[in-house]
Amino acid sequence: MRAALTGQSTTVAVAAQAERRSSLATRALPAARRYGPMVAACFALAWGISLGWWLLLPGTRTVELVVPQGAAEAVAAGRPDVTLPDRLELRRGDTLAIRNEDVSVHRVGTATVPPGHTVRIAVTTALLGAAGLLCSFHPSGSIGIAPLARPGIWHTAIPTLIAGVPLAFALVLTVAISSRLGGGREGES
Repeated sequence: MRAALTGQSTTVAVAAQAERRSSLATRALPAARRYGPMVAACFALAWGISLGWWLLLPGTRTVELVVPQGAAEAVAAGRPDVTLPDRLELRRGDTLAIRNEDVSVHRVGTATVPPGHTVRIAVTTALLGAAGLLCSFHPSGSIGIAPLARPGIWHTAIPTLIAGVPLAFALVLTVAISSRLGGGREGES
C-alpha cells in the first residue's frame, strides 16, 4: 500500500512539475514575442553606431618622416641620430611624406629629396612587401617597414555587445515596469 502511495505521489509531483514547465513556456513565448523585437532593435542600433565609427576610421593617412638638420654630417661622422625611427608603420593606401630639413640631398627608396623640399610616396603593396627602404640619412643605411592592416568589420561585434546588452536590458525593464504600473492596459487611452 505504501509503495502504491509513493508511486502515486511521485506521479503527481512529476505532473505538477510538467505543468509548471508548460506554464513557464506559455508565459515565455508571449514575452519573447513582445520583447524580442525590442532587443533586436537595440542590438541593431548598437551595431549601426559601431559600424558608423568603423566607417569613420581613416582609410589612409599621411605618415611624415623628417630628415633633421645635420643628418648628412651625423651619418658621415658615424653618429646615430636618435630622432629617426628604426621602422615606419604603414598601411596600403597611406602616403609617406619625406621632408628634408638638412642642407644635403637625401634618398629614400627611389625618391630623391632636395634640401627644403617634401616628397610624397604612395604606399603600395609592393612597398609594404619590402623589408625596408634604402635611406641615405639613417645610420644603418635603411629604414624598416612594419605593415599595418585596417581592422576588419568583425571588430564591430565587441562594441555592439558592450552597448547592445545594457541598452536592451534597460529598454525591456522600462517597458515591463511601465506596463505593470499602467495595469497592463495597452489599448486604453
